[in-house]
Amino acid sequence: MILNALCSVLLISLVMTVVGTWIGTRQISTEPLEQFAYLWPRNCTIASLVEALLAQPVARQVMRRYHRRVDARAALAAA
Repeated sequence: MILNALCSVLLISLVMTVVGTWIGTRQISTEPLEQFAYLWPRNCTIASLVEALLAQPVARQVMRRYHRRVDARAALAAA
């Protein structure tokens, strides 16, 4: 699970750095690639915070509720 979150953070930060700059400036250029070393650490920090404080807790809660519901249906079907 930790490896999955780490890979998600790295991928999100890479996309934020390159594609996000293209979307924000409304043009495709080599600027985000030229400034990658300057822009990426900030985006990686933002992606890490969002993953740790928002995405993972919400996903865990959704999956917990889903499995409770599935287990309750299975218990009713078995009874």
